[in-house]
Amino acid sequence: MKITIITKECKTKDKDAPAKANLCFRLRDKDVDLKVRSDIEVMLDYWDNDALSYRRTKKVPSDEQKKVKVLVQTIITALSEQYNSATADVAWMKNVIDECVNPTSKSTETLTTVVSRMEQYIAEHPMSPKSALVYKPTIKKLQRYEAYKREVEGEEGFTLYCETIRPEEYLDFREYVINEYIHYNDYPEFYEQFNLDMHPPKQMSSTQIIGIMHHLRIVGHWCIKMGFTTNRSCDAFTIPAAVQGTPFYLTIEERDKVYNANLHNKPELEVYRDLFIFQSMVGCRVGDLFSFTKDIGMDLGTASVLIYIKDKGIVLNEPSVVALDKNTGKLLKVGADAQAMLGRTPGNIIAIRPLREGVISDYDMTERMLKEFIRKVSGSFHHIFKPRVIICVPSGITEVEERAVIDAGIQAGARRVYLIEEPVAAAIGAGIDITQPEGHMIIDIGGGTSDIAVISLSGVVESSSIKIAGDQFNEAVVKYMRRKHNLLVGERTAEQMKMQIGCVFPPEEEMTMEVKGRSLITGLPELISVSSAEMLEAFEEPVERIMEEVHLVLEKTPPELVADISNNGIVMTGGGSLVRGFDKLVTARTGIHTVVAENAISCVAIGTGKSLDSVHEMNDGTVNLSRRKQIN
Repeated sequence: MKITIITKECKTKDKDAPAKANLCFRLRDKDVDLKVRSDIEVMLDYWDNDALSYRRTKKVPSDEQKKVKVLVQTIITALSEQYNSATADVAWMKNVIDECVNPTSKSTETLTTVVSRMEQYIAEHPMSPKSALVYKPTIKKLQRYEAYKREVEGEEGFTLYCETIRPEEYLDFREYVINEYIHYNDYPEFYEQFNLDMHPPKQMSSTQIIGIMHHLRIVGHWCIKMGFTTNRSCDAFTIPAAVQGTPFYLTIEERDKVYNANLHNKPELEVYRDLFIFQSMVGCRVGDLFSFTKDIGMDLGTASVLIYIKDKGIVLNEPSVVALDKNTGKLLKVGADAQAMLGRTPGNIIAIRPLREGVISDYDMTERMLKEFIRKVSGSFHHIFKPRVIICVPSGITEVEERAVIDAGIQAGARRVYLIEEPVAAAIGAGIDITQPEGHMIIDIGGGTSDIAVISLSGVVESSSIKIAGDQFNEAVVKYMRRKHNLLVGERTAEQMKMQIGCVFPPEEEMTMEVKGRSLITGLPELISVSSAEMLEAFEEPVERIMEEVHLVLEKTPPELVADISNNGIVMTGGGSLVRGFDKLVTARTGIHTVVAENAISCVAIGTGKSLDSVHEMNDGTVNLSRRKQIN
């Protein structure tokens, strides 16, 4: 959690008057970005925003200088001590600031807000996490309503208290809910503070409005039952019954006709027929059918695709390779079977890697590959019970590349697609508690990209993503063999050399390997012996590029976090980190103890899978990227 202060100049008609500004407090965390403009005014010409105090001047009374400095520190301390990521919002933040600036009078000290009682009800009343989530939109709308009354309609200090709320305020809130989508367009500056760009208020159905008011009544009755208040204003307004469509009932005979219908010529309808009969027999609603679907965490890598299913772990680990017939366009093989075809296919069959350097290079093939993998792990009803999918992406991915990943996931059969940055997923998979206010450094070397990131408080503080990784190591081996030995070797041979004798730090024991390839001089097969010392030379260029980025990220990292990293060490993940001596090299070049994570290859997939527990808190697509949050 990080608190910063921004100055926002006050508007004045007197051009000769000294420039003044209000202090705006901004609080940022993993999924939280709040900004509140306070009533604290400072003189811009003498204010030092870095020091959060006035510069030495006689233009501002010393008492005023001291008062502002103390007040700012008091607010920062109060926000830090009272912060709770689960309940933090603009209304809470504004209340904390207002309480510091203008301490609450005794007349309201014993009152409790409707919002806080509703949060208490969720926390103390036995209900499932899914049921608790239903109340969250109502709380958010209540908070926006109170802010709207204060900032737009000018009702200073307006707050709904359980003990004093009136029936007409319930009805006024209902009108606000009905018309909020209009207010959103009429007062864009006001709604900026709530970050609703991705999910702006929409016109609500009568059923939705009834549900929100029903929540208020439930909590109101609970407060009375618990003895918190005797105010029965919640009984003064009626909640009309939800308007339902005219029911249509099938007879037993009609149901049996559906069951016995001959659909052999329309096999796509057989599945829906069976689902209908199943629902008829057990009384299962359409929404309940999605409980048959397991959410998926996916490491969409250049070299391989790993899929994690909640409660099952990693259920698929296949190479990112597709084989198809050029003449017919038919998909022949996917994954390991397709990889075995690389460099060995006849003229009409091609085996390709649809992902290059961490991003999609062939959209159509990626879509078809993902569709096949999702079908493998989701079962025969995957096209009906579509899963939610979290896909990890490089931290340096562009918006266009993000959109390609999202669209490919949707077209492949996902109900919704969420994105998470690879270093964040890698850190989670490595067992690091990224929610703590301390710095951790992750070096994730995959097949197409290397991601270096410093993580604190569930977000990326500094990061770099370069297209130098396992594939470039293989290319370096191919180039070295061509240059030094006039020998042409394939990608698979280069991969074997990297795994068996590859090293980036002088090994304790020299290793050799017999390598067979085609001589560039004679054009005939040739067998030579290659040592680990030669591999060290071959890897020099890509390794240096990675180490340069590691140093660059460390240079940009705040000193407090660098100190944390020095204590906590550096963690390496990804298949590229398994090249011998990589951890020793990083330790020697940075002076910071470095280790390779357990299950380094699977760390990203495991971390992506673990993030499935909080998928209900995520928003679709790009907004989950911490990099995007920093920009906004």
